[in-house]
Amino acid sequence: PLVGDIYYSDGSWSSTYDTNKTPIGVVVSTNPDYCEKGSGCGHGLVMALKNCTSATISTYAWRDEDSDAGLDKINTLKKMYNNKSGYLNTDTIVNNRTRTTMVTYSSTVFPAFYQAVNYSLGTAPKGSTGWFLPSMGQWWDALEKVAAYNGTSLGISSKHADGSSYYYAGDGEGTTAVSALNNVLSKNGLTNTLYDSFDVGMYFWTSSEYSIYSACYLYFGSSNLVLNGYDKTNSYWVRPFLAF
Repeated sequence: PLVGDIYYSDGSWSSTYDTNKTPIGVVVSTNPDYCEKGSGCGHGLVMALKNCTSATISTYAWRDEDSDAGLDKINTLKKMYNNKSGYLNTDTIVNNRTRTTMVTYSSTVFPAFYQAVNYSLGTAPKGSTGWFLPSMGQWWDALEKVAAYNGTSLGISSKHADGSSYYYAGDGEGTTAVSALNNVLSKNGLTNTLYDSFDVGMYFWTSSEYSIYSACYLYFGSSNLVLNGYDKTNSYWVRPFLAF
């Protein structure tokens, strides 16, 4: 697979849209380290074509209260980049494998995770991980790869080993990232009825836990791109990923 390939419900992929198949996502990375190679995959990381939504809700809290979920605390840029497995983060929450505390998983306690795992707008094929809430590292790697696919770059590419507690870049980086994401969705023949576009002003959750009280998120501003942590009870968009 290559970045930009369309991924289908039967587990196949193609560089142009095959109208005889059901598209469910687009390949956003082929870096094995971020494609869940530790879980038997490692070929491609797939971003769902649409955000999680229900009848009246389009954004969700990370959890129902600002308290510890027991994951590793991902509170520097270096840790964010190296938090590579949203599948393991999600499995830890869903199956109560928390390292420091036991928290009962449900749709009301961990809404963002629940929506990602139970994504109903595209059936994950056998041989894949199934849908999960991506880690900050997977979102980060995807943003870099999609920017390159679009013939541009982002400042996060120079921050892999940075010990700062957050990333905030102006100079239009938010718009650059949004344009790259929308281009990778539209370039290979998918019509805009088949996917949800990204837009400036949108916040997205990751599965990475920033602190006892907060979780890692991305913000696409009109001029700035932000990777940081904020209160888990905030409602942000959820875009599921899978790996194969």
